[in-house]
Amino acid sequence: MLLTNSSELVNTELYNTFDISEATYEMVYEFMKVDVGFDGYCPECEKESTFKSTKSKYMEFTDSVMKAYCEEEKIVNKEFYCTRFNSHKIVFFYKIMDMKITKIGQTPSTADLSNNSIKIYRKLLGKEGYKEFNRAIGLSSHGIGIGSFVYLRRIFERLIEEAHQEAVSEDSNWNEENYIRSRMQEKISILKDYLPIFLTKAKGLYPILSKGIHELSEEECQEMFPAIKLGIELILDERIEQINRKNKIKEAEKAISSYMERYT
Repeated sequence: MLLTNSSELVNTELYNTFDISEATYEMVYEFMKVDVGFDGYCPECEKESTFKSTKSKYMEFTDSVMKAYCEEEKIVNKEFYCTRFNSHKIVFFYKIMDMKITKIGQTPSTADLSNNSIKIYRKLLGKEGYKEFNRAIGLSSHGIGIGSFVYLRRIFERLIEEAHQEAVSEDSNWNEENYIRSRMQEKISILKDYLPIFLTKAKGLYPILSKGIHELSEEECQEMFPAIKLGIELILDERIEQINRKNKIKEAEKAISSYMERYT
């Protein structure tokens, strides 16, 4: 992969390697040597926070210095501290050699950071679904892209099945035989009134997950994982909103009905 933005060095999964071009070695040098920051989840604060890097000594910025820095083999680390509490830290480890940079470690792990941020989906996904989401994140953080897609696809299929059961119970004209014969893309269209809008629009999500399991390489799955994970989270966010709205409607109808009985 070609490095295009220094934020990729923070957000990328372990063992992803970026090619450093003449247009980007300054970016790598500045990231490692200059004070930078990013916004992210602090597992110790259990809140979103801003992280700043610890100060580093650096030589004068010249093309020869920056290029040499990216060519020579070395293991380096970049430490960031939470601006709420300086003792809360995230450390990233990189290998730089021959105009390539690889993220080889971090603490806390990507899984540790992500697991806290997905707690809001625990109730919706249930015990097994929540475990699968955690496993997907954990596998991806260790460079196992295809395995992570397996668990993301299970989550997707479970969301479809929940909508299916809802449709069966609510639609008096439901045609189960027609549904069973349909392919996934067709099922999504049939269930459009019971699914989050984002899911019905992002119909390409399931084919990508399936292709990732059967055809794509580990590297290709790893490259796509952040976007696919974000898509799943958007679907889950919308599903939570749907459930909350339905519950509010039921509560309102029940309360209004009781008032009608008392005052009419």
